[in-house]
Amino acid sequence: MRNALRALEHTADAAAVEGLELQIQLVFGLALTASEGFASPSVEAAYARARELCATAGEGAELFYALCGLGSFYTVRADLAAAREIAARMLAVGESADSSDLLVWGHVALGITELYSGVFDSAIAHLKKGIAAYDAERHGHHAFVFGQDAGVIGLSHLAWAAWLRGAPEEALEHKGQAVELAGRLSHPFSHAYALTFAAWLDQFLGNAGECARSADLAIARCRSQGFPLLLGMALVTKGWSVSADSDPAAGLVLVEEGMGIYQRTGAELGMPAMLGVRAVVAAQAGNVGEALEIAESALGLATERGELMFEAELHRLIAELSLARVEMLPLAAQASAREHASESARLAVETARSQGTRMLRLRAALTGLHAAVTPRDKRDNLAQLAELCTEFDSRSPLLELERARELIAQAG
Repeated sequence: MRNALRALEHTADAAAVEGLELQIQLVFGLALTASEGFASPSVEAAYARARELCATAGEGAELFYALCGLGSFYTVRADLAAAREIAARMLAVGESADSSDLLVWGHVALGITELYSGVFDSAIAHLKKGIAAYDAERHGHHAFVFGQDAGVIGLSHLAWAAWLRGAPEEALEHKGQAVELAGRLSHPFSHAYALTFAAWLDQFLGNAGECARSADLAIARCRSQGFPLLLGMALVTKGWSVSADSDPAAGLVLVEEGMGIYQRTGAELGMPAMLGVRAVVAAQAGNVGEALEIAESALGLATERGELMFEAELHRLIAELSLARVEMLPLAAQASAREHASESARLAVETARSQGTRMLRLRAALTGLHAAVTPRDKRDNLAQLAELCTEFDSRSPLLELERARELIAQAG
């Protein structure tokens, strides 16, 4: 591809050169994505140049591929502001040109950006619009010419959003739909993608057995096909499942291996969540002080980047780890540590409330009860738990909901 670009320097017809270069840059971007990953600076350069060339070529298929490539680069690099701008451009062009390709990808891309930013109402609305406009017969070929499928990606993220909103049955339904669609497409990357995101959903649900099964399938597919970005993500969930199944030391090795593989691709999106998992596993391995430092660094990174999807959960994790560390501190420092835990739990509840993440609010309220310093704090947290329980389906299998009801019953 580089030789082809150099050969164009000796072509006199400027218009012909631009047309040929546009096609080469688009193919080059796809090839670089496959060999170096979505977050490679070379990928950004190829698609950015293609987008420049589209200024004279018009708003046809070439612009679609350039915007998709750039959008993926900025998203995976956790540059959410730039990713949002690209997604909005897709939607604007899609609406003006009545392009279903751009509308599907624009809604899905904007939904993902909003989800990671913690803007959940907007995220869910765009993901649902993108999925509603998606047609496997019409859009499924994008997976083979662009490397990704909007339907699989949209459903995988909508599953996460449903869990965050406290709808586990809906989350599992979308997870199954993503895996089934990826199988129908017979596209290896999409299949690995759906399995990897399924493993993360299983981790959110606390289901170590299902998480391990999904992770094992994803890891096998990623290793055989050479998908390092997804391999890193899947290894993190595998590490969590191994730790939850009684071997935290081995689990921590897998988590750290996965994070290393992931970051070596240049990817940064989701690092606060991965650090959160690392903190959980480190604590299970007996390194509570280190785990607390990791959780605090994860929250700092999330705040710095505006990647706030799990902001409430990180506050909650800091509260839990602060409580776990209390007995390890000198007596004079214990009261302050408890206050810190109580304040972190309060921030977790308030953040989840403001973002509308009912699942994270329930988890935070449970931690708040655990961290309550005074009898009044305990009463307030019990009242909050009772109120939250009424907002969930009474048949919901959520472990957190069962625990909340047990605590309410014990309190009389």
